Amino acid sequence: MKSLLLKFLHKVGKPSEIELFWNKFRQIPRIRFALIRIEYDVLEDSVEELAENISYMIHLNIYPVLLLDLSSKTDDEGQHQRISDAQASKLFPVLADRLISEMAKHNCPAEVVSEAADAESKRQHQWDLDIDKIQSTLNKDHTPILSPFSKRKKRRIYLDPSELCRLYLTRLTPFKYIQLIAEGGILNCQERIIPFLNLSQRSEWKDVHPDMKPIVKEVRQLFNTVPDCAAIFTSAEHLLQEIFTIKGRGTYIKMHPILSTSKMRDLDITRLRVLLEDAFSKNLVDDFFSEKFKMIFYEKDYEGVAIIKNLKGIPYLDKLAVSPISEGTGLGKSLWLAMAKAYPKLIWRASPKNPLNSFYLRECQGCMKFPKWQVYWRNLDEEEILPAVKRVLEIRSTMIEIR
Repeated sequence: MKSLLLKFLHKVGKPSEIELFWNKFRQIPRIRFALIRIEYDVLEDSVEELAENISYMIHLNIYPVLLLDLSSKTDDEGQHQRISDAQASKLFPVLADRLISEMAKHNCPAEVVSEAADAESKRQHQWDLDIDKIQSTLNKDHTPILSPFSKRKKRRIYLDPSELCRLYLTRLTPFKYIQLIAEGGILNCQERIIPFLNLSQRSEWKDVHPDMKPIVKEVRQLFNTVPDCAAIFTSAEHLLQEIFTIKGRGTYIKMHPILSTSKMRDLDITRLRVLLEDAFSKNLVDDFFSEKFKMIFYEKDYEGVAIIKNLKGIPYLDKLAVSPISEGTGLGKSLWLAMAKAYPKLIWRASPKNPLNSFYLRECQGCMKFPKWQVYWRNLDEEEILPAVKRVLEIRSTMIEIR
């Protein structure tokens, strides 16, 4: 077991990040942890690595639910080719058995959950998920593989994987929805993986490669039904990095609607304080919320915030923070875009050790570096810069080191 865990740590990365996510995951019921949707090409080309990576999760007592997507495959010319329902009917038992056999090599039993979706008797063309069957499989410490086949009036029916996926997400709202694809993520027009997409802001996905826009549109439709869901597109090789690390190795997709207010009474101050202290790993001064704020942009579940103050007529970004569990999800970028759109003229500061300094350097039009602070600005008139920088340096620190 020790050698297994050491190999796992070598594959994934920082022990601190693994512990952060593992502590979160083990509090989640197995059936609500993750739905992993696996496309045909991954099952054909990477089933051994897939089984090994899933086994690491299971040995940590984390069980995903698996869905085999046999709707298309890549042909010899690299083009996506539709798989008919009849072909899928023949392929499913073969590929499911292969995955089960590979997982058995790692002492991780898996089994097909037959008729995971049932036609409701009173409403034709409506389906429901048989949660008891899935839970029973998990109770045996087996990994469920959802069968796409069901019966209606004694007739065998193949259920589209997108519909089966929607059923699972709607009924169980799992913590993670992961789709394993050969490309390893959603590609942009330059055929590079896009790290994250916020589907609340259409401007963020204009650069999606034309061949992959149908995938993004499907996710967008899915999020209309399950707005709090997040989708991860990655490869079998990088599955563990996506689950157990902050940066991951694929594309993270979510709807991040950003709210804003200028009134403190609209906010949950306790949750906001917890967010800021967790994000900075410091204590916030007691009287911080007695100060005047110009505008506060925040994620509805208090996973991120941007706080704007007024500095003698110039908007000043006092805090930009994202909770540790939401780092690497694109939430910080979404907050920044919402804030920068409202306040194109801006000044802010950061400590020399702030991990966002490289991002700030890309976004600013000017920067001055001092021993304690680096001061950045955008769209300031030349005569405004030096007086504004001087005032920024005089602002008191509101985050205190924890002792």
